[in-house]
Amino acid sequence: MFNLQGSEIIVILLIALVVLGPDRLPDAVRRFMQTYNELKKLGSGFQSEIKSAFDEPMREMRDTAQMVRDAADPNRLVAEAEAEQRLRADADAAIAAETPLPDPPPAFAPPPLPITPPDAAAAPGPPPPSPPRASANGSVDHDETAPMP
Repeated sequence: MFNLQGSEIIVILLIALVVLGPDRLPDAVRRFMQTYNELKKLGSGFQSEIKSAFDEPMREMRDTAQMVRDAADPNRLVAEAEAEQRLRADADAAIAAETPLPDPPPAFAPPPLPITPPDAAAAPGPPPPSPPRASANGSVDHDETAPMP
């Protein structure tokens, strides 16, 4: 952490011995070591929290990248297309083997309109009454049911 070498530690301990004296030096070293250990635990806890906070998004990004790689794999795409063609061919063969049933008329369809020949459509309504005819004796016969000459 501090990147101290052995000679530097000896110099620091000699200065502490001169400043603190031989009576208070062991207590000061003990306190320093306790503080150092607490700081070390705090740093490792902070480091693990940061690592866990970044680990979840990184895992999601790796999963997404893997899904993109799998989706763009040409060998897989060809294999899926061939499998789909085989399924379609099998389905077509199964359909061809069965006799098709006629489709029932839909329940909601309106009744079909009557089909009239083109001549009847041009003459709407009943035929006009026939004109009176003269009989052999000279009288006029009014027969409305007789067809026109």
